[in-house]
Amino acid sequence: MFSFIHCADIHLDSPLRDLERYEGAPVERLREAGRRAFENLIDLALEREVAFVLIAGDLFDGDWEDFGTGLYFSSQVAKLRREGIRVFVVHGNHDAATNITRHLIWPENVHVFKSETPESVVLDEYETAIHGVSYKHRAESRNLAKEFPTRVAGHFNIGLLHTSLDGREGHESYAPCSTDDLVSKGYDYWALGHVHKREVVRQKEPWIVFPGNLQGRHIHEEGPKGCTLVHVEDGRVAGVQAVELGAVRWKILEIPWENTDEGDLLEQVGRCIEEEIAEAPDGLLALRLKLSGVGFANFDRSLKASWLLQQLRAVATDRGGGQVWLKDLRFLSTNPPESIEKLAGFSDHDGELMQTLVDYRPEKEEKAELYKIVEEIRNKLPVETFANDEFRRKLDPEGLDDMLDDAKQLLLSRFFTMTADHETS
Repeated sequence: MFSFIHCADIHLDSPLRDLERYEGAPVERLREAGRRAFENLIDLALEREVAFVLIAGDLFDGDWEDFGTGLYFSSQVAKLRREGIRVFVVHGNHDAATNITRHLIWPENVHVFKSETPESVVLDEYETAIHGVSYKHRAESRNLAKEFPTRVAGHFNIGLLHTSLDGREGHESYAPCSTDDLVSKGYDYWALGHVHKREVVRQKEPWIVFPGNLQGRHIHEEGPKGCTLVHVEDGRVAGVQAVELGAVRWKILEIPWENTDEGDLLEQVGRCIEEEIAEAPDGLLALRLKLSGVGFANFDRSLKASWLLQQLRAVATDRGGGQVWLKDLRFLSTNPPESIEKLAGFSDHDGELMQTLVDYRPEKEEKAELYKIVEEIRNKLPVETFANDEFRRKLDPEGLDDMLDDAKQLLLSRFFTMTADHETS
């Protein structure tokens, strides 16, 4: 019997997004979250005395100004080398042929699979064969799964692949393949990467698993993050366990607010924060707070939203013991169409338009078109516009949802302001 770790999408030293500073915010701990999560992975491997570690792509996040990231990785896996634990890596779309992967001298216990065709490594001591292939270029469009070799007889066979499989929401289609393509190889376990949300695609031979990314990097990667611990007995998968390793857990916390008593609201938020922080690793939590209800209209229209955010951050700092970072505050209107129409005070058409804004959820195709428009605008902006790195990152595909939310909030706020002007005129 032996165990191994399957992880993916580490994106080592990739910065967490939009880390706005305010008094009492644990910003430095947030900035170090990626490395802390990786150290947790190393500690788990040592504690469980695993046979090997599999990294299914995107170990790194692209090129960096120096090799500090690569040297940090080497220093950590050296701890595994001293205990005889090997590491097997394939490159994905983010770390294919980067300066780091081209020039880094890999530790002797790390095997990086080549990018031409899939290759196999046989571990006789565990009667295991690991088959894998790296990306040569970022946009890998080939069905790499079809090129994998047949199983090695008498061995536990693992396929290591960075792929979108048959497509996953929010992820580019790289190395696309079908579940049948994987099953046809006769392997026992497929260790996949690329999809940042954990998913067990198939729970029998062959097991097909996306472990999700090691550490969430922004609010759209909320919830527990970590790796998969696989136990093998008598040449078969005996158990598959999700292990949380992320140093920071992202969470969207929605709280109903049906009145304008700020004191009650602050107390309610404080209680919710205490409940959430009890479940977060090391108690460190990154929050987006959404208030839903008719109170939305009153507060946003009176321009007190910024003041309320600061009050809530004070509550988060106090009740969270300095372990909570409140990213931002959003408002969700729960007014039915009749209420919105009455609130608008104008025509039925205006009421319908406001309800359309509240209910709007763009489809995947619409998002793709919107991103093209954003890219066109970005290309026309002067270079100095991007001196603010946080602003630049808001223009990537992962930040598009935030941009759409901001636009919706702005438009609704304008409607409410027009309503107030109309009522007083």
